[in-house]
Amino acid sequence: MKPVLFPSNEAQGLSLRKSLRLLVALRRKLMGSVGYASGWARAAAYVSRLLDGEAMTTTTVMRRAEQIGLMVGVDMSFGMILRATDEVSASIIKISAEQIGSDVGLTQAERTAIGDRRMRWLDAKDENKVARAKRLKRESEARRRAQQGATPRSQSMAATKPWEALNISESTYRRRKRMTGIRGAGESIEETQLHEKRSRPGKLHEKRSTERVSHASSRP
Repeated sequence: MKPVLFPSNEAQGLSLRKSLRLLVALRRKLMGSVGYASGWARAAAYVSRLLDGEAMTTTTVMRRAEQIGLMVGVDMSFGMILRATDEVSASIIKISAEQIGSDVGLTQAERTAIGDRRMRWLDAKDENKVARAKRLKRESEARRRAQQGATPRSQSMAATKPWEALNISESTYRRRKRMTGIRGAGESIEETQLHEKRSRPGKLHEKRSTERVSHASSRP
């Protein structure tokens, strides 16, 4: 047998075994079967590779499968165990969370239910590197500002331009305020009255509207 190219990692192996055991129990309870037979054989092989290292054999893979809650001959065949052992033991690719999640067909709901934060669920999209860098920069900047006692940008916007914080137009915001009689933060009565005057239609417009209504009502 070829030597395992990556050393054993007990902490990762125990964590993976626990998550897979919870997933098996969840699927048996909800569906009655675990599904993805060949994928589960590889998952058991991953656990053995992490826990058994160079001592990994088909026997250790079968033992790890039983510890996860799988049954050889029911959930997977011995042939699948044999192939998975050969593939995983000879692989030069490091075990990845994405591969494990894909092999067992993990869904996002299942990932949440078992409380696993490592395995990637099916159809999970990798965040764009540029977008991720920008997000991390924004979060870092927000933490730095908070530590320095600065007002968060969201609160600052709510004070100076509350309509943007509410994701509505300024005119809509002003109209709602007139209906409720509430002034914005830091806004004087004179400022509110000035904006109301600007937003009201002029006298000429009101006169023409009245004339059109009168003319329409006088028609036979």
